[in-house]
Amino acid sequence: MNQAMPLPITSAGSTKPPYIHAIQFDGELYFKATGDGMKPTINPSDYVGITACSHYQGSGIYLIETNGLVQICRLSRHRNGICIITDNPVYENEIVPEHMFRVLAKADCVLKKCAA
Repeated sequence: MNQAMPLPITSAGSTKPPYIHAIQFDGELYFKATGDGMKPTINPSDYVGITACSHYQGSGIYLIETNGLVQICRLSRHRNGICIITDNPVYENEIVPEHMFRVLAKADCVLKKCAA
């Protein structure tokens, strides 16, 4: 039987904070989402399956760090840099140079909380 256990990770090959607490279950890492930036795609308390990585690997959902703030968002290449996209229309998308953020992990799947 597999045990779920907290596992601190950083971006691949990095020992710099911030440390991301993930749960390892059945050989996969899962991060518990907080905040509403990716609603309705990812809701607070959903678990996001992640793979640690240290750089942009094409359009997708990533866990990134900017100025000490860790967030989950979509990234997409733009002619002026990388577009940081939130699915929640309350927040504006932002185009930033690639050196302005650090990639910690790329999302593989989302485990939604079921209504009781």
